[in-house]
Parts: sequence; structure tokens; C-alpha cells
Amino acid sequence: MAFAPFDGVLLDDPRDPIPGAVAMALHHQVERALAAKDKRSVMKSQALRDRAAACQALLDQGLLPEQLSALSKHGLALGSPKDPRSLASLVRHLSAYLEAVNEQGYLEPAEALWRAAAAEQSGQRGFWVERHLEDGPLDAGLNDLKPARLRALCSLPGLGSVRFRFATRRGAGCAGLFSDREPHLVRQLLPALEALAVDRALDHLELEAPEGWGENPWGAALDGLFEGPLGLDEETRSLLQRAQLPTEAALWRGAIEQVSAWTDAGIAPSDITLIHPDPARIGPLLAPWLAAEGIPLRGYPGRPLKDAAPWGLLLNLLEGLRDLDPPVLAAGLATGISTPLGRGLRAFAARLDRMDQIGEGVLQQAVESLPSADQRWVQERWNFLWTMRGKQQSLTQWLGDLEALILRLELCEDTSAAYPVLGLLGEPWSRDAASLTLAEFLEDFRDSLEVMRTPTVHLQSAGVQLLGFGALESNWMGSRTTLLMDLGEGVWPAAPAALPELDVARQIALNRALRAQHAAGEGAIDFPARLQTFILPQAEEGEVLPKAFHRDAYGFNRVLALTGERLVALSAQRDAEGQKRSQGPFWQALEGAGTWVPDPQRAASRLRWRWEAAEPDAFTRERQAALATGNPAATPTLDLMPGLWDRGRSMESPLAPTLLEGLARCPFRVFAQKHLKLDAWEEGDAHILNLGTLAHRLMETMLAGSQGAGHWPKVFLEQLGTDTPTTAELLACLQRQWRAHGEPWFGELESLNTVERERLRLAVGELLPGLAEIIADDLAQESPTKEEMEFLEMTEGPAWRRELVGLERKLEPRSLVLPDGTAVWVHGTVDRLERWVSGDRRFLRIIDYKTSRYGSLKAYREEGGLVGAHLQLPLYQVLLEQEFQSPVTALLVSLKEPWKPQPMMLKREDQARLLANISALLQRAEAGDFPATPGDHCSTCSLAALCGRPVDIDVPEEAEA
Repeated sequence: MAFAPFDGVLLDDPRDPIPGAVAMALHHQVERALAAKDKRSVMKSQALRDRAAACQALLDQGLLPEQLSALSKHGLALGSPKDPRSLASLVRHLSAYLEAVNEQGYLEPAEALWRAAAAEQSGQRGFWVERHLEDGPLDAGLNDLKPARLRALCSLPGLGSVRFRFATRRGAGCAGLFSDREPHLVRQLLPALEALAVDRALDHLELEAPEGWGENPWGAALDGLFEGPLGLDEETRSLLQRAQLPTEAALWRGAIEQVSAWTDAGIAPSDITLIHPDPARIGPLLAPWLAAEGIPLRGYPGRPLKDAAPWGLLLNLLEGLRDLDPPVLAAGLATGISTPLGRGLRAFAARLDRMDQIGEGVLQQAVESLPSADQRWVQERWNFLWTMRGKQQSLTQWLGDLEALILRLELCEDTSAAYPVLGLLGEPWSRDAASLTLAEFLEDFRDSLEVMRTPTVHLQSAGVQLLGFGALESNWMGSRTTLLMDLGEGVWPAAPAALPELDVARQIALNRALRAQHAAGEGAIDFPARLQTFILPQAEEGEVLPKAFHRDAYGFNRVLALTGERLVALSAQRDAEGQKRSQGPFWQALEGAGTWVPDPQRAASRLRWRWEAAEPDAFTRERQAALATGNPAATPTLDLMPGLWDRGRSMESPLAPTLLEGLARCPFRVFAQKHLKLDAWEEGDAHILNLGTLAHRLMETMLAGSQGAGHWPKVFLEQLGTDTPTTAELLACLQRQWRAHGEPWFGELESLNTVERERLRLAVGELLPGLAEIIADDLAQESPTKEEMEFLEMTEGPAWRRELVGLERKLEPRSLVLPDGTAVWVHGTVDRLERWVSGDRRFLRIIDYKTSRYGSLKAYREEGGLVGAHLQLPLYQVLLEQEFQSPVTALLVSLKEPWKPQPMMLKREDQARLLANISALLQRAEAGDFPATPGDHCSTCSLAALCGRPVDIDVPEEAEA
């Protein structure tokens, strides 16, 4: 049951909805096949995107190919299927596209809804309904008035009731939408919806005004909206304000200023709504600025992949190669990776960027002009690029070249992040036999990246809400305070979306044919034709406003009517590319509102303080001085928060070593996360941790049958059926374990969407060959490492045997006495614990798996790391020595590189330093002193701006799991 169209309702179909990128790829595939059949040229990319949009519009209306063809009997002129400009050609394309979707194993939601509703009407089951009357009515809005969704709702009386919350009353009063001029959108739909409920006796359809509509200080003034300046008194003008700011940057700053002022006044972040035309663009800017004020941002959608690394770089690179355009090529080589290759590519890009000519010769000249050290890195990559320019090959082969480019050019820090996208595109591309040039391939590739987005960012479950204008149609139910950002002409209300293949004339023709078909008793007679027609301006009746304006106007009216206490509208002056400086009709509708200005008496936000270079107050200067000295004793008294920390002082609240590591790295970050409940995770953290969890599970499952054996490598090999295992045999065993357990393990991970699941699947597949080599080398170890022998002060002797004492062994809370005489309770989990025995010599070995590379693991031992911020394994060593009264060694093993364990154990004198440091950490936390400690971790911490001392970092530290 992969598709849930409504809360508590599931489609009786196990297939997943088709992702946008796969849909776009299938549109390309269908167009190439039809063009070849008709012996014509393939549509250009923009024309094909227009056709895809027209197909989606038809599906949203419930107009499936068979119904469109049947409309020809009722006056609809379809034309010739071979004419690419005809309706018949569009219908044929839609039919072929839906067949391709079915073959690919996906469903098109709108089509599936329409057919499921038809099945319900004929007495078959199309839906599973899991709602009950006690769940209350299902709230619906404008989005649910699309015919495919509305017909499904109408066919499901079993779900209880459906409540459409609209301001439906005409005339004066706060429930009226535009006084006595109800908009065409509402006038077209609501009477037909009411008639449907009456005619079909659908008691489960309800119509009512949204709760709290117009119940605010300016509610009475909304009766005159769009009819002149709002009639507000002086007090109300202070609550409903607007301001035009000189630049977009000033708009961002003003937004932070206003949100900060509201939270300072005691308004909870969850009671604040920000509305912006492009949340995906503004979200990444606002999130860290709001975090600097201690204000969480609830969430915002991801950006199109074409604007994100490495895909934007790849597009520039390949388009520059296609056109032999040096500056565009340079933009594609702007990698930020600090490696010899990265530096060489940047040097190459700098030379390309200065060229004012195009052609092969000047590009090769740029390569040859590089210093020999850089040229060595660049020449081979350039040769690979140049061969791509002359290729004509299948999409699958182009996919392989993309993967090779990402790896060869190091276009992103974590190349594994690219594989889910490549995997998703590989599904439809593998079935497309077309042979494409680079230019033809780029059209497919760019169109796919236009519709794919980076993963949705969700920073907090409760915080300031950031919405786009479209969400106001149905999802938004009001807020105490609202901030509108950008009311410029063409932005809100938006410019009408163009549908070249379904222009107004064609939509009118479709509407007329639908009504004629309905009157003849044909078609979907269980559903009124009036509700299935396109919503159009009544050109015949003299109305010319586009439907886009009506939808936006309804959303704008909702904002004004459902904001309870304070509303501010900020907009930047419009002067881009010679555009006339003007604001849109919604800005004009707020004439009569008060004028918004930031508070001149104080800098409400740190952002304003930084940008305006205001003199900080005395306390701010004291805090900055304490940060500069790094002396905990200098921490300002006002910053101390004693009584918050009690972890580790009892068996009921033990400490995990990772929490101690956090205190050692940056006490302020621990305080912000544990006590302020702020989230400092980056987008990739969940993926890294999930990959680490899956890798640990694989290693545990592989070795589980050998646990407790006298010499586990021997037992493992006996179970494998060989004395000398090859890497291929171990890899096959790992693959069997992954196939057997992968899905249950996925089910234990939290909130995995389809893309992240596929990304993890590919990442584990990449990891398996390396794990096979690591296990092979591990089995071959006949003696301790050189570092272990030195630590244990042992020499060569009789053969060693290895016993697996525990896998993922839990260390229950146990007490550890610190140098000051106090005790701390610690618990944790050891990935692998072995006992090594040789005659009368014996010791325990701790092994900890990491998905980091050696560069990160080596850094653990630098600058006292084992007694400072990397204390997990040394602390486990101390605990296990106390428990077993035996020497203990500790090794870190990278699961991404060949077997080369890194020693992490401490001698007695260093253990004393470790415990002294832990004692100092806890004493400082219990005193309420959580100073910021800048370092490499600042570069990946979304809370860095809060601490008052941002640090520039060249190379972000590699994350681990």
C-alpha cells in the first residue's frame, strides 16, 4: 500500500507513485519512439516539457485517453495523430506515456485515483479506508477540488465526512471573501459541489467557513478589501503593517528582525508563519540566521538538483564541452575539494575563465599552459572529457560516463550521495534503446534534474513555519503572527502558468464537449461535468482575470483573515533587468495599513548587529573577551546555568562516552542540543549514521556463528566450507546476508523515504567488496599488531588463539572513580570484544568499526586526542580492565579502506590524564559553564552562529558513523 491519497485512505494498489524524474525520462522515451514512427524530428526540450505539463493537466481533470477520444463524437476536433500540434497527438502521447508508467512498475496518482473511484462506483474495491467516525471529518481544500481527487472523495462515504473549509457567504460580514464580488473560482466550484452533495445524497460532504475566519483586530476592514484603502484606526494600524525595502538583502534582514522581536515579546516560534514565493531558495538562508537567535525553522522543501552539487557542476561542464565554451566549462570545474586534483582543476578553471575565444585549440592550450604538477592531474581527465564530446551511445552508457566523471573529477565530498540519483535515472534509461549524442543526452539529463530535488530539510518538529504561496490554498489553518515576504508584480499573485498545448481555446472546447457528453448520458455520468471542466475565466461573459489570480487571491485572503494578532508585509523594490519598480495588486490591497520600521532602540537580531556594525553592549563585550581567552574562569556570570547537568552521577542516569566526547569538543553545542533542544544535524548526518548501522549489522551477522568458539577464525572458515577463503567467496557470503536481512534492517531505521532507502542500498553495495577484503585480512591475522605488542610489552611466542567474547556487547552502567574521589557512571556498546590467548599470555581486544577513512582515524591520536575529544575507546579500555582484571587493547577499523587497524589504547599515565580531563569536564558542566570551543566541527554545525565566534574552516572534517 504505497500511495495514501488522503489521511486514513490507501489505494488498493501496491505500486509507488512515479517520481518526477522517472516521469520526465518516460516522456522523452515516448517522444523519441513516436517521432521515429512518424518519421519526424524529436521535439525540443521546452516543447516536450510543455507536453508533459499538458498531460498532467489532463490527468488532474480525470481526462484519460479513452475519454478524450470519445469526446470527438461530441464536437471536439482532435486532428491527425501525426500532427505534433494536434490534440490527437497529445492524446496518443498521453496513452503511450501511461503504458510506459505501467511497464516501469509505477502508478500515476491522478489516473489511479480516477480508475479506483470508478471501481468503487461499480461495486469493486479501489481503496482501503482506515478512518472512523471518531476520527472526525477529513479537512479538504482547493487542492482536493481537482476532479480526480474530488471524485475519489465523493465515492468514499465510508471514510466518515469531508469538510471543505471555505469562506462561502456572499455579501457583507467577515465570512465574505471579497464583499459582494465573490471570485470566479469559488463561484464556479462551490455551487456545483453543493449540488453534487444534494443530488447524490452525499451526507459526508460538508461546507463551512474556516474556524476563526476574520476574528482579528482588522477583520471588519476585510469587507472592503480591493475596494480602496483599508479603514483601520491608529491602534489597528500598529498591528497590520507593511514596508517596502530597498533590496532583497534588506528584506531578509527585516524578516529576521521581525521574527526576533516577536519571540522576544513571548510569541512561541510555532505561532509564527513566514510566507515566501520560493521557500526552497530562502530556507537555507533563513535557517542559520534564525538559529543564531535560538529560533528553530520548522522545515522547507529541497532545491532542484540542477542547482545543487555535483549536478549543477556536471551540467555546466557538459554544456561547456558541447559548446566548446571556456567560461561555462570553468564554472563546471569549480570544485571545492582540497586535493592535488582539486587544486589542479581550479587552476585549469581559472585559465579557462579568462579566455574570450571558443574551440578545441584554445582549450588544449589552457591544459598545456598549466604548471607541470597541475597538468599531470588535469590532462588525463581532459582526455576523458574530450572523448565524451564525440560519443553517440545509449542512456545507460551515458549514465556510466556520469558516474566516472563524478569520481574522476571529485565534484563533491561524498560521491556516494550521487548514487541514488544515478540509480533512479537508471530505471527508465535502461529500457530506452535510443542512441544519443551529447547534445541530445543533455536535454534528457537537464529535464530530469529540473524536477528532482535535494532531500527535504526538516530542522525541527516545532518552530517557525516557512510556507510557499501554494500551501495557503488548503494546508494552512492560521497563525498568531504572519510575515509576508515579497508581494511584487508577477510573484504574488503569480504570473499564470503557460500551457501551450492546452491554451484557453482548447480548454473551452474540452469543456463544451464534456458537457455535451454528459447531457447525452455518456462518460463518467456518476460525476458532474461541471466539476470536471477546466476552471477558466469567463471570456464569453467579459471576465478576463486568469484562474491563477483567483487561487492566489483566495490564499491572500486566508492570510489576512486567519492571522490572529499581528501581520507584517515586507517587499523589496522591483528593479531587475530594467523592470518597472512596482508592487502587485496584493500590495495595493494593503493600502491603509501601518508603516513597519525596525525598532531603532535596540538591535533585535545578531544579524542586524553584524551588518550595521553597531556597538555591542557591555555584556556582549565581556562574552567576546571570554571566548577570545578560552579561559573558563573568565566566563561571564550571566552565562552560567548551574543545576542543569546531573548526568553520570547515578546509575539511573549514566553517561555515554559519545556525550563526554561532545562535552570535550564543544560544551556549548551539547548545551544547545540537550537543554535548548536545538538540532545541529546536517542533511547528510542521518545517511551516515544509517549506513554505519547497516555496516555494523552486516559485520555482526557475519561473525555471529563464531561467537564463543575457542578460535573463531577456524570455526568461521569451517562454516564457510574452506580453509583459504577468497575475497569472491566472502563477498558472495556478504551478499547473501544482505539479501536475507537488508529489508528487515531497513524497517528498523527511522523515517526512510524511497530515495534515501535506494541511496543506502547503493552505498551498502559499494561497501561490500571492501568488507570482504577486510574480513579476509582479519581472518589471516595470526598475531597481535606491532602497536599492541609494544603496548603489552610482549615478544614473539607460541601461536595465538582468538575467542569472540561479544558482538555489539552492551556495557551496563558501571561506576568509575575519578581522581577527585567522585564517581561517574558510564555505559556503552562495544562493536567487538575478543580474548587473545597464547600459553600463559592473554589480553582483551576492543574493535570499533568506523565508516570514516584513515585520514580521520589518524587524527584521533593527534594533539592528545585520546585523552581529550576522542575518548570513547580509551574509556572502554579502562572499564574493561577493571571488569576482567586483564590488559585491554583498542583498535579502530575503517570499513571503507583496506585492513589497517588504528591503535587507541592508553598506558597508565595517560589513563590518569584521561580521567582527570573527564573530571574537569563534568565539574564545568555541573557549574553550568558551557563555553563554546571553536574548531573544525564549526564548519558542519548549524548552531555555530549562536556561539558568537564563527570560525573559517578550509576543509570540513569527514563525518563518521
